[in-house]
Amino acid sequence: MRRSVLAVVFFLVVSACSTGDSTAQGGGTTAAAETSASIAPTESSTPSSTTSTTPPTTTTTVPPWTTLPDPGMPPVALRLSETGDVLIETMCLDVTTGQLIIPSDQVASKITEVLSALGINVVDEGCQATMKLSLNGSRRSATYYTVGVCWTGEAVAGETSLVVDREVRGTWTVDWPGDPPSGTQSCPAETDLIPTKSWSHWLVVTPLAEMFGYLGASAARGHFDVEWDQLGGPTPEDIQALTSEMSRDPNKVYFARVWSRIDPTALLPMVPYLIALLECRSCQTSSDWRDFRSNERQARAALEEITGESFAGPWSWWYWWEQNQ
Repeated sequence: MRRSVLAVVFFLVVSACSTGDSTAQGGGTTAAAETSASIAPTESSTPSSTTSTTPPTTTTTVPPWTTLPDPGMPPVALRLSETGDVLIETMCLDVTTGQLIIPSDQVASKITEVLSALGINVVDEGCQATMKLSLNGSRRSATYYTVGVCWTGEAVAGETSLVVDREVRGTWTVDWPGDPPSGTQSCPAETDLIPTKSWSHWLVVTPLAEMFGYLGASAARGHFDVEWDQLGGPTPEDIQALTSEMSRDPNKVYFARVWSRIDPTALLPMVPYLIALLECRSCQTSSDWRDFRSNERQARAALEEITGESFAGPWSWWYWWEQNQ
């Protein structure tokens, strides 16, 4: 009986010890879980912080002189004071040359090329206008101390006329006595041909310039000598034509430079297009840069002549233009 009681007591003690260990371990686990839960961040307790970065905006200013429109070429027309401009597409030529002048067919060929550059076809008949040219020449002699007798005098006499609807609408003449100069660097013979430059300005270039304005004179420049200062100032149509050509071919700035010395005020509408030539955005080769530098000098000289001002760069010129246009 006593052994039974001791066994029961021993069993209860062992059960009590087992229950206490289990509770202690469970309590440790619960504490660890609570500690972990207390320090773990949650979206509700700690809001997420996000930073929005906007890339910087770059503003590029397009130079206004790079977007200038081509003003377009005016129509090719005969400028007749009596009836106004007359649009033509065909013209007849009647050229006669005498001794000491280049053959008439050579003169006619040069004029034909000029008219072709203007878009005018030279035909034998059925034309809208006729250009007639007749010319004779002779030489006069003089005795020079170093070389003796030389035929340096160049006498020329001739006439050019424009006929429209069987009526003479314009006449240009030359009657040059051809007195020999006091000195000479050459000694031509009596039969040497008289140079074209001795008569072409009066009988070809001036008539073409008065018939077709700047277009006529500029087209003639490739075949005849042009004395621009004797042609008078440009008309608005001339300025439009040159501006259009210059916007496509910067080398045409040469004519703007010439005209700026003759009538600078008339060229004011051309200023923006001259400013455009102060900057080269397509120069890649050394040849490109050489052409640009040449044209840039011409453009700058023309701008200074037209405006009476002098600025370093295109933006300064453009500011002047905006204030004075």
